[in-house]
Amino acid sequence: GINAEYGGLTKRPRMKGTEPILTEMITTERTYIRMLRLFFKHVIHPSNSFLNATQVPPVFAVFNDLLKVNHELLSKLEVEQLKDKKDQRLGRVFMEMKDYISSVYIDYCEKLQVSRKRIEELSTNQKAFCLLEESFKEANCQGIGAQGILVWPVSRVARYSLLLKDLAERTPSECVDFSDVCAAVERMSCIARDLSLIHISEPTRLRRISYA
Repeated sequence: GINAEYGGLTKRPRMKGTEPILTEMITTERTYIRMLRLFFKHVIHPSNSFLNATQVPPVFAVFNDLLKVNHELLSKLEVEQLKDKKDQRLGRVFMEMKDYISSVYIDYCEKLQVSRKRIEELSTNQKAFCLLEESFKEANCQGIGAQGILVWPVSRVARYSLLLKDLAERTPSECVDFSDVCAAVERMSCIARDLSLIHISEPTRLRRISYA
């Protein structure tokens, strides 16, 4: 039936258990962080040497904050993975991190909007544009271009909400973490909606920088 107390989530019989969800959370988080780190190392860091202060996209300044918040989230998830299943508190992890995630990701998304125009402007500066394009090649982010990397964080929180929703459906209502899981679904969904509203508020689109 419908559980009105937890946002109308429909409880279904436990399927394969919660372990596949935790495994997917950790696996995708590691991949996500690896891509962010590559981008930071090969694109953001070098750009400081060939772009002046008025050319550097503002979003670059908060990229390290993304790495910090996601490193912390990953560490907490890995700690939970080591516990007995009955003692795992994934919902609590996200409830503890919710304000930190919201603050960093909203700041990132707002700066991304400002950065779109600046990256567009860089395409008119042949020298800077060529150096930036070379940095993208060095990053070698599995074929994901600048646009893909920069907007990936916008969709990452939405992914959390989907994984948590699946987790809620697989978590018995008598489980100690059930209420936190349901609360985390609602909170991550709200943050994802906020990011989406910020993201679509600016019609200007990033110019695709190809490094095929």
